[in-house]
Amino acid sequence: MDSQITVDASSPTSQIAVISPKAKKRRATPIERLDARTDTSGGVNACHECSYSPPTDGYPMISVKGRNIRVNIFAWEHAHGPVPDGMHVLHRCNNPKCRNINHLFLGDRQENMAQMQADGRRGKALPVATVKEIVKLGI
Repeated sequence: MDSQITVDASSPTSQIAVISPKAKKRRATPIERLDARTDTSGGVNACHECSYSPPTDGYPMISVKGRNIRVNIFAWEHAHGPVPDGMHVLHRCNNPKCRNINHLFLGDRQENMAQMQADGRRGKALPVATVKEIVKLGI
């Protein structure tokens, strides 16, 4: 690919500018990348779901400066600053793909566990007899 050459003929000291074809494009910022992958069509009160593929826990991740971070945490920190020690970013909507800042709030581990229990998202323990049977069968 050839370089482009431009000449300003209106100037008495005509200047030549050489534009390299290898000039780098500006890389999108993490928030620009996330915005491009988020469906906000439902409006300000709807879940804003990120289309990044979530790992097995259901929480999409984004790479920021070589570090993978959950999208909900990144969105919170972009809007409010760092999450304080001992706090978690929780969802009012219980949708792990949602990054709508209006659906996110801070809570401690106990609040997170209580919310999971109240919403029926906390796993139930198997009876001891069932566990023994599973172990016996080698499942």
